Amino acid sequence: MRQVIAAFFALGLLGGAIAQDETVTPEGFAVSNAYGALYHEFGHLFVDQFQLPLLGNEEYAADAIATLLIVRFGGDAAYDISFDTVDGYLRSADIYGAEKLDEVDFNSEHGMDQQRAAQMTCLLVGANPADFTDLANQMGMEAERQEACAGEFDQARSGWERLVADHVRGTGPEGAPLTITYEDAGSYEPMARLLRDNNVLETVASVITTEFRLVAPATMRAALCGEENAFYDPADRSVTLCYEYVQLYFDMVADPANAGLDTSG
Repeated sequence: MRQVIAAFFALGLLGGAIAQDETVTPEGFAVSNAYGALYHEFGHLFVDQFQLPLLGNEEYAADAIATLLIVRFGGDAAYDISFDTVDGYLRSADIYGAEKLDEVDFNSEHGMDQQRAAQMTCLLVGANPADFTDLANQMGMEAERQEACAGEFDQARSGWERLVADHVRGTGPEGAPLTITYEDAGSYEPMARLLRDNNVLETVASVITTEFRLVAPATMRAALCGEENAFYDPADRSVTLCYEYVQLYFDMVADPANAGLDTSG
């Protein structure tokens, strides 16, 4: 079982120190986090296209939707994608996170990476204790909290299923098309090749179009962005995964000392 070492900062904020594991490869880690990012951005697309009602932060909703999609449609790779996404949040916290409470941006629409890791872990252990109790234990999640996670997962799943009931395709007609494009990757071509060789965009597109009816045509692209990011643009209904983002997560395992630095030349 993979290992996560959880450290705690002031006021119980979860830190992101990670134990290296020989089963984690740069390629696998980058691919897993690409899946996690894409499903998160499709959470935003669903909120937009299906006009889903929200009573809170959309970023939190997108995180929950991504976890539900991974658990439901991740197949044999669901465990690796889930674990590596949690691991990615904690490694990101090491690179970009603030260790001092007065440096934390509480006004950001995104939760802190440590919070996102903990919340995803809770949904995962609620969905499948057999696979994810060990991860929750490594995160320092108390047994009482883990027991409550089953209810949180059931609540998230049932709410999601009710909200998208009218948009689930099943054996019904296809929805609007989802187009895939791999744009020029320049010096990040190895990351583009990694995505293509693993059919990452194609696999996500298959899940989206097989399981759901999109209301309007949409695009999913891999592109150079000038930043390490993934995002949804409602103006043209596009989900973009940046090659720089894939490189970041590749480097978190391959070259952690330089992860987050521009070493592309």
